[in-house]
Amino acid sequence: MNSNEIFKEQLTACFFEDNWFASLETALKDLTEEQASWKQEENIHSIWEIINHLVFYNTRHLQLFKKEPLSNSHPANEETFIIKDGDNWHDQKEKLFLVIKEWIEELEKLSEEELQSSVREDNKEPWISVLLNVTIHNASHVGQIILIRKLQGSWKKELSVS
Repeated sequence: MNSNEIFKEQLTACFFEDNWFASLETALKDLTEEQASWKQEENIHSIWEIINHLVFYNTRHLQLFKKEPLSNSHPANEETFIIKDGDNWHDQKEKLFLVIKEWIEELEKLSEEELQSSVREDNKEPWISVLLNVTIHNASHVGQIILIRKLQGSWKKELSVS
């Protein structure tokens, strides 16, 4: 198995296939907008806020990978969690799944040489390193989402994996 297949497998497992832990798809199953907005405390992010954050970073890294122009302003990390007026829970959730599916498609075309290439002229970090961190970042937030659902009492036993 080569590196791009490993990343593809990690993204698929994290978002769509239950294995050692529940996938994001399972973690969000039957979640209402009210549950997605729930906060145990004001200083702890809601599931919806975490989804916004994941949409931002996965989209930004995909744009960077595809050499698409990025906006000149990069919000502070905390700003990537904000739910804006007019945002729709189901649209944001779908947006995240679409960007991950696009990532998986890009990985199918990726060569080992491209994985070893630098992110940009001004950033010599190789893509393989960036993708390692992206997959860890995604998995970490899936765990947070499951914990939030358990705290709010919306996690059903049948959603658990063994």
